[in-house]
Amino acid sequence: LPIVGNVCEHASAIIMAFRGKMDVAIGVAVGSSIQIATFVIPLLVVISWGLNGENPPPINGKPGALDLNFHPFCTVLILVAVLVVNTVINVEYGTWITGLFL
Repeated sequence: LPIVGNVCEHASAIIMAFRGKMDVAIGVAVGSSIQIATFVIPLLVVISWGLNGENPPPINGKPGALDLNFHPFCTVLILVAVLVVNTVINVEYGTWITGLFL
Protein backbone atom coordinates (compact mmCIF):
# COMPACT_ATOMS: atom_id res chain seq x y z
CA LEU A 1 0.00 0.00 0.00
CA PRO A 2 2.65 2.63 0.86
CA ILE A 3 4.80 1.87 -2.18
CA VAL A 4 1.97 2.05 -4.72
CA GLY A 5 0.25 5.00 -3.08
CA ASN A 6 3.35 7.18 -2.94
CA VAL A 7 5.07 6.46 -6.25
CA CYS A 8 5.52 10.17 -7.02
CA GLU A 9 7.13 10.82 -3.64
CA HIS A 10 9.53 7.89 -4.10
CA ALA A 11 10.40 9.04 -7.61
CA SER A 12 11.12 12.59 -6.42
CA ALA A 13 13.29 11.23 -3.57
CA ILE A 14 15.32 9.18 -6.06
CA ILE A 15 15.71 12.13 -8.43
CA MET A 16 16.83 14.41 -5.59
CA ALA A 17 19.35 11.78 -4.45
CA PHE A 18 20.81 11.57 -7.96
CA ARG A 19 21.15 15.37 -7.98
CA GLY A 20 23.07 15.25 -4.71
CA LYS A 21 20.36 16.82 -2.54
CA MET A 22 20.37 14.13 0.13
CA ASP A 23 18.67 16.24 2.78
CA VAL A 24 15.62 16.64 0.53
CA ALA A 25 15.66 12.96 -0.47
CA ILE A 26 15.81 11.74 3.14
CA GLY A 27 13.17 14.28 4.16
CA VAL A 28 10.78 13.01 1.50
CA ALA A 29 11.40 9.35 2.40
CA VAL A 30 11.02 9.87 6.16
CA GLY A 31 7.99 12.14 5.67
CA SER A 32 6.30 9.47 3.58
CA SER A 33 6.91 6.85 6.26
CA ILE A 34 5.55 9.14 8.98
CA GLN A 35 2.46 9.81 6.85
CA ILE A 36 1.76 6.08 6.54
CA ALA A 37 2.41 5.40 10.22
CA THR A 38 0.28 8.24 11.59
CA PHE A 39 -2.59 8.43 9.11
CA VAL A 40 -3.06 5.42 6.84
CA ILE A 41 -2.65 2.57 9.35
CA PRO A 42 -5.05 4.06 11.94
CA LEU A 43 -7.50 4.85 9.13
CA LEU A 44 -7.41 1.21 8.01
CA VAL A 45 -8.10 0.11 11.59
CA VAL A 46 -11.16 2.38 11.79
CA ILE A 47 -12.41 1.16 8.39
CA SER A 48 -11.91 -2.43 9.56
CA TRP A 49 -13.98 -1.76 12.66
CA GLY A 50 -16.74 -0.37 10.46
CA LEU A 51 -16.72 -3.39 8.15
CA ASN A 52 -16.14 -6.18 10.67
CA GLY A 53 -17.55 -4.84 13.92
CA GLU A 54 -15.46 -3.78 16.88
CA ASN A 55 -13.55 -7.01 17.36
CA PRO A 56 -15.56 -10.09 16.44
CA PRO A 57 -14.02 -13.54 16.78
CA PRO A 58 -12.88 -15.15 13.53
CA ILE A 59 -15.83 -16.67 11.67
CA ASN A 60 -15.26 -19.47 9.15
CA GLY A 61 -11.56 -18.67 8.93
CA LYS A 62 -12.17 -14.99 8.19
CA PRO A 63 -10.17 -12.73 10.51
CA GLY A 64 -11.79 -10.23 12.83
CA ALA A 65 -11.24 -6.50 12.83
CA LEU A 66 -7.74 -5.04 12.63
CA ASP A 67 -6.11 -3.64 15.73
CA LEU A 68 -2.81 -2.03 16.63
CA ASN A 69 -1.74 -4.90 18.88
CA PHE A 70 1.52 -5.87 17.18
CA HIS A 71 3.47 -9.07 17.83
CA PRO A 72 6.62 -8.40 19.91
CA PHE A 73 8.87 -9.42 17.01
CA CYS A 74 7.24 -6.80 14.77
CA THR A 75 7.65 -4.20 17.50
CA VAL A 76 11.38 -4.99 17.78
CA LEU A 77 11.76 -4.72 13.99
CA ILE A 78 10.08 -1.30 13.99
CA LEU A 79 12.38 -0.18 16.82
CA VAL A 80 15.47 -1.33 14.90
CA ALA A 81 14.26 0.46 11.76
CA VAL A 82 13.74 3.69 13.73
CA LEU A 83 17.22 3.43 15.26
CA VAL A 84 18.86 2.83 11.86
CA VAL A 85 17.08 5.79 10.26
CA ASN A 86 17.92 7.99 13.26
CA THR A 87 21.59 7.03 13.00
CA VAL A 88 21.68 7.70 9.26
CA ILE A 89 20.01 11.10 9.64
CA ASN A 90 22.25 12.27 12.50
CA VAL A 91 25.56 11.33 10.85
CA GLU A 92 27.06 14.29 8.98
CA TYR A 93 28.54 12.27 6.14
CA GLY A 94 27.30 9.40 4.02
CA THR A 95 28.95 6.33 2.60
CA TRP A 96 27.78 3.55 0.36
CA ILE A 97 27.00 1.38 3.39
CA THR A 98 24.62 4.03 4.76
CA GLY A 99 22.81 4.03 1.44
CA LEU A 100 22.64 0.27 1.60
CA PHE A 101 21.01 0.48 5.05
CA LEU A 102 18.33 2.79 3.68
